[in-house]
Amino acid sequence: RTRRIRLGTSVIVLSLRNPILTAKELATLDFLSGGRLIVGVGAGNPKLPEFEAFGISPRQRGARVDEAIALMRQLWRKSRVTYRGEFSQVRNISLKPKPLQRPYPPIWIGGGSPAAFRRAGLVGDGWLGSSVTPDEVKTAIKSIRSIARRAGRKVQPDSYGVLLHFNCCKDNRTIEKL
Repeated sequence: RTRRIRLGTSVIVLSLRNPILTAKELATLDFLSGGRLIVGVGAGNPKLPEFEAFGISPRQRGARVDEAIALMRQLWRKSRVTYRGEFSQVRNISLKPKPLQRPYPPIWIGGGSPAAFRRAGLVGDGWLGSSVTPDEVKTAIKSIRSIARRAGRKVQPDSYGVLLHFNCCKDNRTIEKL
């Protein structure tokens, strides 16, 4: 039906996912969508019960996200990858299909914390906020642009987004009650 609408993931809690499998899944989505994927990632709320269930310290979530982004980008760009990080180690692996977008699909960082703004400015290709006011969006964009500028980077003006929640029912009934 369309060849222009972008496909977004919302925000994947990357600190809880295997970056190799995630890179493969996202590369396949980008390939199948004709190069229209926007990847949203975040560190996740430290109070999520999944951290305990997966045996992952919530204090490691930022470092896990940074490492996962670096590894995924290598897997998307290079024909063979050897990587030795704190949380992931791979040796001479390849990933196919490669994403159609070059050098890789844009990665938008989700979250409203100063750490998320730093990550968006330093390694992100965009930012995705959720449940934020217009003033909070303005503050986030200003912060991200400043951090990116100091790092010699630029986040494109059309690479900021906000998840908006809405009720589709006139009388505030939930969908489950319909």
